[in-house]
Amino acid sequence: NSPQLWTRISADIKAEGFKKVLQRSSGHLIDITCEISPPGLGQNPEEHLEVFLSTLGDITERWRTLDLKSLGDAHESSVKDALQSPASNLERLVLDDEILEFDMSDIELFGGDCPHLKDVRVVGVHCGWSQAVFKGLENLYLSWVTLSSLELILDILRDCPQLRKLQICECTFVNDIPSTTRPVSLPCLQILHVEIEEDMGPTSAIDQLLNLISAPLHCALYTTISEIEGEEDSRRIRFEKWLFGRQPQRVLEGLDRFELHLGGSQLSECYMAFTLSSECSVIRGGSRAWDAREATHVMKSIEDMRQRSRTSGMRTTLKISSSGLSYFESGDFVSQFNRLPPVSRLEIVDLSSPSESDVIVDAFLGSGPEAVSRFATIRHLSFRETHLDIVSGIVQAALGNPETETDSKSKDQMDRLYHLEIHVEEPEFARTEQMVEALRKNPRIGKVDLYVAL
Repeated sequence: NSPQLWTRISADIKAEGFKKVLQRSSGHLIDITCEISPPGLGQNPEEHLEVFLSTLGDITERWRTLDLKSLGDAHESSVKDALQSPASNLERLVLDDEILEFDMSDIELFGGDCPHLKDVRVVGVHCGWSQAVFKGLENLYLSWVTLSSLELILDILRDCPQLRKLQICECTFVNDIPSTTRPVSLPCLQILHVEIEEDMGPTSAIDQLLNLISAPLHCALYTTISEIEGEEDSRRIRFEKWLFGRQPQRVLEGLDRFELHLGGSQLSECYMAFTLSSECSVIRGGSRAWDAREATHVMKSIEDMRQRSRTSGMRTTLKISSSGLSYFESGDFVSQFNRLPPVSRLEIVDLSSPSESDVIVDAFLGSGPEAVSRFATIRHLSFRETHLDIVSGIVQAALGNPETETDSKSKDQMDRLYHLEIHVEEPEFARTEQMVEALRKNPRIGKVDLYVAL
């Protein structure tokens, strides 16, 4: 009676269940996930997958999304047969080969008939790049593929004027790009994520791509800033030029809000992301930042921009995840961290050990007799997926002990915490509720909210 509930199909379902799902979905469009080497397929997984792919090939007009992973080469013929028929309703395609051996360059995907395809992700699969499947896209992700030059990428982009998100990661380009290559205009681009390790002569592939793509001023840039020893400064300058150098001075001077996430972002490959904004403008960017050195370069770029544009009155919203704590082991990073605009909102995510809590406390309290607590400016404090003992410890450190006059730091603690949020899973509810009741009695905390994920 509810065919929409039966529109997700996975290769790990048994043959009988597969037939029932197709029957109960009653002709609705379906979302397919097929991992070529999934566990639990019984004693004859190859035979099972052969039937699965053959059956899918008979109903290509019902495909809405197709996600093929771990392709390898064992089922190359079956996969190619399934992907050569028209897919008139397909909206999203994922081709992911983790061992980088699958070659589809000899076939025209879907016979060139996929008019609704807007989202394509290709990882380690060799394709013919000039075909219809790569035209008119809104989202494109390419990773671990080898191309003759960036010219192929630019040709694809010229056929995708509505592209909103472009990600090119760990790709290899064999030849340099011709000097006569025309720039590409992408007026709808919102996110550009480029991670290319190969350098091509005096100009890197990333430089070439950034120089040849024209995008709106609000387009976010995520890229590598420091990876090759000795090239950090040039990469940082390139980053600053693309994100900040294109902005009018009035936009930079009007920025009054700064959001920084250490340890993760909307892009899984990036561990540091930021947003600078005002009422009418926004600048987003980030870096892979696998180490403190690269994170420090990002912080320095932001600080240099603030100094040049003479922004004033800016406040920071800071989010720290466990994977971002390692940055604080670097003295250079801590030095840049201490130059941040005052932190008014702090969100702590996924902390589980006392040592992680100590890193947060030490970073905000500082060290030495002249240290000023960065807790003093915080008005909103939030915790997610964080052990309750850590919550209690950080709140206590932030508020300090005003009754202890000998505490050299007490004068620098916050006068009042306006809002405290605690997000917990259901098993922790009873214990957290007791803590929350105690916190609500503290006259220096304005509002305490408890959120429970059921």
